[in-house]
Amino acid sequence: MAGYCSGGSSTVATADKVDFGTDITAAQASANLSVAKGGQANCDNGTTKGYNIAGSSAAAVATTDKTTFAHDTTIACPSADLGTAAYHSAGISGPTFGYIAGGNTGAAATVVAYKLTYATDVTATQSSANLANAKEYHASVSERSTKGYWAGGTSAAGTQLATAEMITFSTDTTAAQASANLSQARYRGTCGCDGEGTKGYYLGGFTASANVVTGDKITYSTDTTAAQVSSNLWRRHNLRQSNLLHRYHSSASVGSADRYSH
Repeated sequence: MAGYCSGGSSTVATADKVDFGTDITAAQASANLSVAKGGQANCDNGTTKGYNIAGSSAAAVATTDKTTFAHDTTIACPSADLGTAAYHSAGISGPTFGYIAGGNTGAAATVVAYKLTYATDVTATQSSANLANAKEYHASVSERSTKGYWAGGTSAAGTQLATAEMITFSTDTTAAQASANLSQARYRGTCGCDGEGTKGYYLGGFTASANVVTGDKITYSTDTTAAQVSSNLWRRHNLRQSNLLHRYHSSASVGSADRYSH
């Protein structure tokens, strides 16, 4: 099993592959993005393929790339492009569909949500999944069976947020979920980790004045988020890859990585 980290805040196309069995990361040129970009969203079907969606390449872009896990190859996937270019969106992976919401179009933060159908690689707007309020730089986690969450970020006015919203996959609807709010307002690089089906984590990030190391744990059965000190990090701008036993966090600013087990 493996994961991939591609693109980043330096606006690059390069991809690295993490081997979960050995904890070794190495460049994987065949998985490079079709264009250099940063600030992109991601989702995957959990078994065979993943998507690197929209982002910024000098300006906001709508383009999507698809990575086929079995071959370590990434190619442009125009059918999965967003309807409007955006960066700093966040993706949630469901069992059959992926969801991408929020972000900045280059003019302003947005509430717009999209639904990506894995079977056809097609993305379309899904207004019932729109966020309650425009935001960008938010994080996401998914229980991967029935629901997922967007949390934190910044509002259209630039205010740091702790608020969370939950999307129910069976109805494609998003609603505020106050019990899942973060323990502190934060944005820009907060990393969401899906976990193994019972819990997920939000790690690191930035407040109005400083980097934060805070780790929060969300319990899916109760939709409740609370601080989890044992999960704290020391850096922001985290990128994630995960399997059922371990989570990997690499810094887009300094190039180092952390792993933790739960």
